[in-house]
Amino acid sequence: FTTMGLASMDETEGGDPANVPPQQVSSPRSLECDYDKNPTDLYTAIERKEWEHATNIIHSDEAEEQAGTWVLRKELNGKLRWRLLPLHAAVMFRCPLKLVELLLADFPLGAQSKDDQGMLPLHLAFRNESSWETIEELMTAFPQAIFVCDRKGRTPLDCGSRVHVSGNASQKSQASSQYPQNQGFKSVCSVLDLYAQITESDVRKSAQEESRSMVEATIAQLQDTQYDKVKNLKKEFKDSQDESQARIEKLEEENQKLSDSIQSQELDLSVARTTEKQLTDKLREMTIALKQSNETIKAKQNDRKMDDTSIVLKNMMEKLLIQQKQYERQFENLMTNYETLLEERRKIQSIFIEASEQQIVHEKEVLNDAQKFLEDQQKKLNQDILGILGDEKKTDDP
Repeated sequence: FTTMGLASMDETEGGDPANVPPQQVSSPRSLECDYDKNPTDLYTAIERKEWEHATNIIHSDEAEEQAGTWVLRKELNGKLRWRLLPLHAAVMFRCPLKLVELLLADFPLGAQSKDDQGMLPLHLAFRNESSWETIEELMTAFPQAIFVCDRKGRTPLDCGSRVHVSGNASQKSQASSQYPQNQGFKSVCSVLDLYAQITESDVRKSAQEESRSMVEATIAQLQDTQYDKVKNLKKEFKDSQDESQARIEKLEEENQKLSDSIQSQELDLSVARTTEKQLTDKLREMTIALKQSNETIKAKQNDRKMDDTSIVLKNMMEKLLIQQKQYERQFENLMTNYETLLEERRKIQSIFIEASEQQIVHEKEVLNDAQKFLEDQQKKLNQDILGILGDEKKTDDP
């Protein structure tokens, strides 16, 4: 019922079954014939109520064409008098249920076709008080027919109720005898049941469409939300990547600066080592000079000209003491600078681990050896000076 009813409803104007215009659906080939000139054999057999002959015609090869052929009759002035399908005529003449079934099977669109008065076969079935089986068969073929109105705005139920209410007492008695009370109640219940099925199918379809729309809207919303989340995650990842890249560039720049600083400090350290070597060489030269002075003093102990020699030696000693003090200050400054450079280098080495601890220990040992050597030389120099002064004092005493 539902499938056929919805399909038929879509074929009406605006989807409202009550607004189906007359002759909305016709034969696929729009066949027509004039009742007064060439009526079809099927229509003639139905009009004569020759049900068996009509059944045989339907079973013939031309059954589909005759079942879908409109039979019309005109006035003398050419105006249309009436226009019917064999199905309309079969309902009007109260044919057996079997013939209705055969007509619907051969031409299913007949249940949806309106005659010249805008009536469907279901209108005629209610108006002519057809059997409930016939009504049920027509409603099964086109369930929406229960809502369709004819040209006077009447539904099939309106046509049936007017027949039952109008008329004299004999007609009412005849209708009551044909439709017993229990049969009428059964018919009404069946009609209402069909109406409920149709309404339920419409409501179900509407609910399904609404649910589908809600689901699609929810899916679209979820997709938008997911898209926004992915977009934000991509943005956060891009920002994090840019920040990491900036940090890497900054670290590389700092690394380059530290490398340059290390190279500069290594250069300064090399200069300090060269200066240290030069000082060592000078101290060695001074030691040799002192030895030579001692030897000269010893050789000239008996010489009376020691005064001049003493004066020269004193001057030399004073100069040597002054130079020694200058060398000591220079050495202290170099040692301070060296220790500062060494500390900075140690910090840099701890950050980048570019020099090993063995190298640092080795440099300390070298520095200690140099410092020890200088101290030994200084002590030896002091002893030589004291010795020279003692010899000079002994020379002056006689």
